[in-house]
Amino acid sequence: MYTFETHNTDEGINPTGTSLRGYLDCPRRVLIELFGEPLGASDKVINEWNLEVTDEFGDTGVITIYDWKNYHLSSLPDDYHDWNIGGDKYAAERIIHELIAQLRTK
Repeated sequence: MYTFETHNTDEGINPTGTSLRGYLDCPRRVLIELFGEPLGASDKVINEWNLEVTDEFGDTGVITIYDWKNYHLSSLPDDYHDWNIGGDKYAAERIIHELIAQLRTK
């Protein structure tokens, strides 16, 4: 069982130190339903979610979900589904898949 906080503002958590840990195939609209509106565009992404996830043992990690280098697009459609997963732990990909499954079964 996981808990999380979403930090989708410029004053949110600092994802420095995270790196690519895997991939996620999930519609953008579902991510918005689960984690709220994403951060806006930056130099290499159009949408990004920054999460601070805590497991049942109290271990916390930073996980990011983001598109990567879609320079040809000005925005992403709600059915866009090709995301990168970043994290400060190697298990970030497994954790985010489990968290999404947990949230979707509620």
